[in-house]
Amino acid sequence: MPIQRTLDSLRGPRFHAVEVKTQVWKHSTRIRKVRALKLSQKPSKSEKKIVRGLSWKSAAGLRHALSETDATFPQFVTLTFPCPVEDDREAKRALNAFSEWVVRRKACLFWKLEFMANSRPHFHLLVSKSFPLREIQKAWRSVLNSSDAKVTASDVHSQRSVNQYLIKKLNSPQNIVPATYRNMGRFWGCKGLGARPTPLLEISASEEVTVPVRRLLRSLNKLGLKKLNPRGKPRPDKGCVGHNYRFCGGEGVAKAVERVLGACDDVDA
Repeated sequence: MPIQRTLDSLRGPRFHAVEVKTQVWKHSTRIRKVRALKLSQKPSKSEKKIVRGLSWKSAAGLRHALSETDATFPQFVTLTFPCPVEDDREAKRALNAFSEWVVRRKACLFWKLEFMANSRPHFHLLVSKSFPLREIQKAWRSVLNSSDAKVTASDVHSQRSVNQYLIKKLNSPQNIVPATYRNMGRFWGCKGLGARPTPLLEISASEEVTVPVRRLLRSLNKLGLKKLNPRGKPRPDKGCVGHNYRFCGGEGVAKAVERVLGACDDVDA
């Protein structure tokens, strides 16, 4: 087991005890090793890295969030800027103002930042409630204080196709930050109640406690719950820090994991 060998290699007097985080979601289960620190190493504040493009980790997070959210998005909106914008803080400030307009109308949204051929940013939004195009244009133009801002809105007929459109290839020019664009932050996010997905079950325990959980998940995969992995073996996600393995998920898996952990507690007692 690759994850077992990795965890075994971190044992020893130089490292703290290793913890493993298990998250059972609606469609998947993730087992992630928490990064261990040396005893002589102190956690330091990491400096903000320069973002030059959409990373594997960010794309995997967007794909996971869109697949696990409970909200439905019947409308796809594109917001553009009439004038060149060279600072990400200015673009995100306008996006936050428009997002508050959406949230006040009891809706939630997912947004993704992309760049056009002229290096101008624009936002793609998935909105959980359909609004008339005139209202959206009026709200966005009032935020920018400009009547030249272009807004497009269309109905979503296939959620899967929209998700694939948002998660383009990482080397696409729309996912690469122009050299003149400053203070680049996140490429995507969500806003509003119900947009951010929450796991059905989340456990942080030692390696020994999660061993029977991994055995259970492998057995469930072999029994036929193989949507994520046809071969019934754990599959690592690309671009994630540490080892992030995906198994089948759902309420039944969450109850089974709880029973296994309860049995482990009874044995320890």
